[in-house]
Amino acid sequence: MGTLPITPAALDAIRTQYPNDYALRTVALTVRVKTWSGTKVGPPGIATTVDTVIAGTAGNLYKIRAVTQKDIVASGGKYQAGQYRVGPITPPFAGGPITADDIIPPKIAGQGREVYYGVTDATGTTQWCSMVGAETMHALHWYLVLKPTGTENP
Repeated sequence: MGTLPITPAALDAIRTQYPNDYALRTVALTVRVKTWSGTKVGPPGIATTVDTVIAGTAGNLYKIRAVTQKDIVASGGKYQAGQYRVGPITPPFAGGPITADDIIPPKIAGQGREVYYGVTDATGTTQWCSMVGAETMHALHWYLVLKPTGTENP
């Protein structure tokens, strides 16, 4: 008797089929990249904003929970109380709707750039956050640890 191989594409399809009635996956995730015309962030440069909704093949809702004391200790102090752990997010895969650069935009030398993560709940309220850490070592799931910025609309 063998095991059934699970691919990221199959897992993504399974994850996104959970009905919202169970409140397992409650938030949508948007990555906002604000690029400034100069080499530094802020005026006198002019900002260009691009939003990317992080969506699986069949949906775009994710679990969210507060970072626990266990997470804080395991991170060596990198994570703190008041931060959120969002996921699992199916990692990018061949033929998938998102890329690694969509989830974690790369830094570009000499470019003024800000990256924010919008966490939108069922009421449509968005809380903007910055990324504290990304857990991307697993083949079938990624997690982001986000810190609220206190900014209403960056």
